[in-house]
Amino acid sequence: LIGHLQNVNTNNLIGGPMEQTLLISYLRAANFRQWLAMPRCPPILHILRILLEKAFWRQRYQERTVEFQHTPKEYAHYPINSESFARSTHHLGNSIIIYHRPSDDMLVPGSIQTIEVSGSETFCSVTEAMPLKAGVHDPFERYPDFPAVTFTNSYLPTQHRIPVEKIVAHAVRYEFSRNRAVYVNLSQ
Repeated sequence: LIGHLQNVNTNNLIGGPMEQTLLISYLRAANFRQWLAMPRCPPILHILRILLEKAFWRQRYQERTVEFQHTPKEYAHYPINSESFARSTHHLGNSIIIYHRPSDDMLVPGSIQTIEVSGSETFCSVTEAMPLKAGVHDPFERYPDFPAVTFTNSYLPTQHRIPVEKIVAHAVRYEFSRNRAVYVNLSQ
């Protein structure tokens, strides 16, 4: 717990509502785990415990199930290189990415639509952000050291199925004017 709390960015504010929420959640989970360990705990909760562990502590069970999976399994969110990525219907912020387009390996922003695991391989279906029309001004073009690019605020109708190795990083998307959005690469 201490290691996790030390990594939380608090902007030098200590003892606020965020810390209180983290502490209360941690204490409730610890009390629940202690109650499950007691002999007088109802048997039905032990069955629910197995389901809860499979749902929320996936890493413990993932090693066992990946070997036996023959059909692709779809996930709402998935950890890749210690970062959590999600499909857009589950968590929009974690679905916005910068990735290498399969056709020409160019870096483009996009949004993850699905995450599939098949055996030891993980693939994402990604919709690419629609580029600006010719003649539309990109205000970030004159700053080559700033990792921002401007695209339209909509996506292309086709999807790319890419391996997770093609994902570069998360991106921030901000609609700053009508029909335009800026994407900032968070890997830099």
